[in-house]
Amino acid sequence: MKNNKSTKGCANNKIEVLNNLNGIYSNKADLDKFYTKPYIALQCIQQLKLNDYDFIIEPSAGNGSFFDQINHDNKEGIDLLPEDNQLITQQDWFNYTIDPKYKSVLVIGNPPFGKRNNLSKAFIAHAASFANVKTIAFVLPDVFQKYTLQKAIPSDFRLKKILNLPDDSFLLDGKSYHVPCSFFVFERSEGDCLRFDPTKYEKSHHFSFATKEDYDFFIKGAAPSNPIEIPSANNRGYYIKVVPGINIETIKNNFRLIIWNGLSSVSGGVAWFTKPEIIKIYQQNLSGNAANNHTYQPEIFQFES
Repeated sequence: MKNNKSTKGCANNKIEVLNNLNGIYSNKADLDKFYTKPYIALQCIQQLKLNDYDFIIEPSAGNGSFFDQINHDNKEGIDLLPEDNQLITQQDWFNYTIDPKYKSVLVIGNPPFGKRNNLSKAFIAHAASFANVKTIAFVLPDVFQKYTLQKAIPSDFRLKKILNLPDDSFLLDGKSYHVPCSFFVFERSEGDCLRFDPTKYEKSHHFSFATKEDYDFFIKGAAPSNPIEIPSANNRGYYIKVVPGINIETIKNNFRLIIWNGLSSVSGGVAWFTKPEIIKIYQQNLSGNAANNHTYQPEIFQFES
């Protein structure tokens, strides 16, 4: 059954709360919150048909920017350290159980990300552990558009929709705050899936990944925009061999023109592009320049201003 046991009465001091959670939250920074602006949260909510669900839970309701705008008769908002909102229960998501009497549950919100997205992945895993959860709809860092992060989502959920969020979509200490994020909708249902499929990006008509014995230039995995003639021993990345008949300098210039920083880590980590991701981004940016014939165009919805 649904666990409504509140942690009220526990100390509200963040450090004491952390000490009582067995390391799920690794440090104080995990609880330093930034909130989704209300009009951004509303736009996210409008991507969903709320009437499809018999129960809606927001596991990190914070100041209510999502919860207050969810028009549903059966909803609940919880938060480890809720802000000044009488409708949000002080409760640890990882000790919360969704009542099995519900048949179609929506889990929605903006969970904490944590170091290397450990918390956002944990929030997703706990939501997915309930068989009656139909949809997980979370604001997540844009790195979740990468195959390596999408592997954290159980395979019985398809990636149904991505809503790109504009700059400064959040508030930190009452001031506009930018984090590169999107609103991801994962659903237990049949249909097209927007998960990144590396098998679609095994080769390019312009180049191939080569060896140090036979290559035309080298690109760093963290910075493909700067082709290198002769890499140093410390450089990590890929050797590139251009297809015969295609000008090498043209391909090098293509790499320079592409904006590669869109999937960088929000936690300060260095972005790293896998081979399939490099081919995908190359194709999408140069599809008008005769890249691959089977250019994949994911269904990503831009924010409506």
